[in-house]
Amino acid sequence: MVKVNQHPCVERAMSKPRKKQGNPDFRHRVSVPAPASQEIESRLFELVSPGTYS
Repeated sequence: MVKVNQHPCVERAMSKPRKKQGNPDFRHRVSVPAPASQEIESRLFELVSPGTYS
């Protein structure tokens, strides 16, 4: 494609419109995992150990 000397406004008008970011109140929130807790982890291993199911 050959570019013809055009005014910069014409080129900007012909380009694709930018996507709007949207209202942050309506955006999907991503939850971040909590840091590991040794007390919770040890209790989970007690409840779900292989001996529990035998």
